Amino acid sequence: MARIRYFKSELAGELVELFESSHPARAIADIADKKRAQRDLIITQIPEAVYKKLQKSEAVAK
Repeated sequence: MARIRYFKSELAGELVELFESSHPARAIADIADKKRAQRDLIITQIPEAVYKKLQKSEAVAK
């Protein structure tokens, strides 16, 4: 079973996107594409608990 990794992207300290991937190579390629599009975009891998917490707070904010 593939391990799922969780990521968040931020621009100027603001959360832009949350995403998950079970294919690290594909995630790295996606990250590289996003970073090329926005040079100041910061993408970090985060623990599942943090991902779920951010996902809930983002849903409440919408």
